[in-house]
Amino acid sequence: MGELDGKVAIVTGAGRLRGIGRAAAVALARLGADVVITGTGRDPASFPDDEKAINWKDVESVAEQVRAEGQRALTLTVDVTSREDV
Repeated sequence: MGELDGKVAIVTGAGRLRGIGRAAAVALARLGADVVITGTGRDPASFPDDEKAINWKDVESVAEQVRAEGQRALTLTVDVTSREDV
Protein backbone atom coordinates (compact mmCIF):
# COMPACT_ATOMS: atom_id res chain seq x y z
CA MET A 1 0.00 0.00 0.00
CA GLY A 2 1.12 3.51 -0.76
CA GLU A 3 1.25 6.39 1.67
CA LEU A 4 -1.55 8.15 -0.22
CA ASP A 5 -3.88 5.22 -0.95
CA GLY A 6 -7.48 6.40 -0.94
CA LYS A 7 -6.49 10.07 -1.28
CA VAL A 8 -7.10 12.44 -4.17
CA ALA A 9 -4.56 15.10 -5.13
CA ILE A 10 -5.23 18.16 -7.30
CA VAL A 11 -2.28 19.33 -9.38
CA THR A 12 -2.59 22.61 -11.26
CA GLY A 13 -0.47 23.60 -14.22
CA ALA A 14 0.39 20.02 -15.08
CA GLY A 15 0.20 20.01 -18.87
CA ARG A 16 3.85 20.41 -19.84
CA LEU A 17 6.19 17.50 -20.52
CA ARG A 18 9.10 19.09 -18.64
CA GLY A 19 7.03 20.85 -15.97
CA ILE A 20 7.03 20.39 -12.23
CA GLY A 21 3.26 19.82 -12.33
CA ARG A 22 3.68 16.69 -14.45
CA ALA A 23 6.43 15.42 -12.17
CA ALA A 24 4.31 16.08 -9.08
CA ALA A 25 1.26 14.33 -10.56
CA VAL A 26 3.25 11.20 -11.43
CA ALA A 27 5.01 11.19 -8.04
CA LEU A 28 1.69 11.46 -6.21
CA ALA A 29 0.31 8.58 -8.28
CA ARG A 30 3.34 6.46 -7.38
CA LEU A 31 2.50 7.11 -3.72
CA GLY A 32 -1.04 5.83 -4.32
CA ALA A 33 -3.08 8.98 -4.89
CA ASP A 34 -5.67 9.41 -7.59
CA VAL A 35 -4.94 12.70 -9.35
CA VAL A 36 -6.99 15.57 -10.75
CA ILE A 37 -4.81 17.24 -13.37
CA THR A 38 -5.49 20.78 -14.56
CA GLY A 39 -4.05 22.88 -17.33
CA THR A 40 -5.05 25.92 -19.36
CA GLY A 41 -5.66 24.01 -22.58
CA ARG A 42 -2.71 25.28 -24.55
CA ASP A 43 -2.95 25.35 -28.33
CA PRO A 44 -0.88 22.40 -29.66
CA ALA A 45 0.68 24.77 -32.21
CA SER A 46 2.37 26.52 -29.27
CA PHE A 47 3.92 23.33 -27.87
CA PRO A 48 7.73 23.18 -27.81
CA ASP A 49 9.39 20.94 -30.39
CA ASP A 50 10.05 18.09 -27.94
CA GLU A 51 6.33 17.89 -27.09
CA LYS A 52 5.33 18.02 -30.75
CA ALA A 53 7.82 15.26 -31.59
CA ILE A 54 6.12 12.79 -29.24
CA ASN A 55 2.54 13.89 -30.00
CA TRP A 56 2.12 15.32 -26.49
CA LYS A 57 -1.51 15.92 -25.54
CA ASP A 58 -1.15 18.35 -22.63
CA VAL A 59 -3.00 17.17 -19.49
CA GLU A 60 -4.25 14.04 -21.29
CA SER A 61 -0.66 12.82 -21.67
CA VAL A 62 -0.06 13.38 -17.96
CA ALA A 63 -3.26 11.47 -17.18
CA GLU A 64 -1.93 8.54 -19.24
CA GLN A 65 1.22 8.55 -17.10
CA VAL A 66 -0.83 8.61 -13.88
CA ARG A 67 -2.96 5.71 -15.12
CA ALA A 68 0.19 3.79 -16.02
CA GLU A 69 1.02 3.95 -12.30
CA GLY A 70 -2.29 2.21 -11.58
CA GLN A 71 -4.16 5.26 -10.35
CA ARG A 72 -7.22 7.11 -11.59
CA ALA A 73 -6.85 10.48 -13.32
CA LEU A 74 -9.31 13.24 -14.12
CA THR A 75 -8.33 16.10 -16.43
CA LEU A 76 -9.77 19.60 -16.33
CA THR A 77 -9.08 22.57 -18.57
CA VAL A 78 -9.14 25.54 -16.25
CA ASP A 79 -7.17 28.72 -15.64
CA VAL A 80 -6.79 28.82 -11.86
CA THR A 81 -5.82 32.50 -12.07
CA SER A 82 -9.29 33.28 -13.44
CA ARG A 83 -12.03 33.86 -10.87
CA GLU A 84 -14.63 32.84 -13.48
CA ASP A 85 -12.93 29.48 -14.10
CA VAL A 86 -12.53 28.68 -10.43
